[in-house]
Amino acid sequence: MKALTYILYLFSALLMLSAVLIFLPWSTLNSWMALFAPVAYPDTPLVQYTVKIFFLIMFWIGVQLAVAVARRYPVMLSTLAGLFLSAAVLCLALGWIYDVPWFFYLDALSSAALGILVVVYRARATGN
Repeated sequence: MKALTYILYLFSALLMLSAVLIFLPWSTLNSWMALFAPVAYPDTPLVQYTVKIFFLIMFWIGVQLAVAVARRYPVMLSTLAGLFLSAAVLCLALGWIYDVPWFFYLDALSSAALGILVVVYRARATGN
């Protein structure tokens, strides 16, 4: 149980680190994104806004995961598990529809793994 708790804290910390990306210049972010796809994102305000809001959302999901694990909130853990597992399914579907490079399927894998870890943690933490 202790190892599982530490793993979930590690995932939450990684999610919270996404807040740092909000403050990076767009050219830096875009050059990183270009490493994984042949076409980088357009340099338009709407795209920049959307990507940076996504980073903020990921930060707060990391905060919620840390709180849920620390306090063992069963409903919050269930909600987060549902979020991660449904994100895994959506990543697979969108990856197949848009024919993304293989690297983007790691999003589905990591979301599924995190969702399963949260489900297992919830079951052990609440005795269900």
